[in-house]
Amino acid sequence: MLIETQYFPCIRFWAAALQTSGVKLEKYENYQKRSYRNKSIILAANGPLQLSVPLVKGKNSAMPITKVQISYEENWQKIHLQSLVSAYKSSPYFEFYIDDILPFFETRYEFLYDLNAEIIKWFCSQLKIDFSESRQYERLTEVDFRQKYLPKNRQHKLPSYVQVFSEKYDFESDLSVLDLLFCKGPEMRRYLDDFDQHLLS
Repeated sequence: MLIETQYFPCIRFWAAALQTSGVKLEKYENYQKRSYRNKSIILAANGPLQLSVPLVKGKNSAMPITKVQISYEENWQKIHLQSLVSAYKSSPYFEFYIDDILPFFETRYEFLYDLNAEIIKWFCSQLKIDFSESRQYERLTEVDFRQKYLPKNRQHKLPSYVQVFSEKYDFESDLSVLDLLFCKGPEMRRYLDDFDQHLLS
């Protein structure tokens, strides 16, 4: 599937990737606001929590995504990692995967695209699906998922699984793939494989 870059992409992103045999990142688009490009949503003790990668001022819809720089005026990596530890330290697979995730919070990436691409490549390797990048801006294709999954249109009817705070909250659907990774571990792919097509729209 052809799709824009996302920060620890949402669950539907990965279900669609499996059904279309892989991920092709759109490398030649321009930055867009109000998207998952620099955001993801996890489940914390007080409910859904949005993690946002701060960006250097001056970004706009005319700026190529590969030129959007990450801001380090605040230690956002430490904040995000602490949020993950707090939210998922008691999850079944946190200890199994946290060492693989740590480099994304320890490496000082200059550009948002590079950070996201490394994250997505790692998850592709876990799910055993192909990863590639566009070589130019692509027009519409049969598997075009660009701008399809946005924070404002989270799918709230995905199949449920046991989450860390299941005793406290109803199931929270379509979170960051991190929630699925830490809660389902090696069963992550089986969960994604079972999606009905209509849930991806």
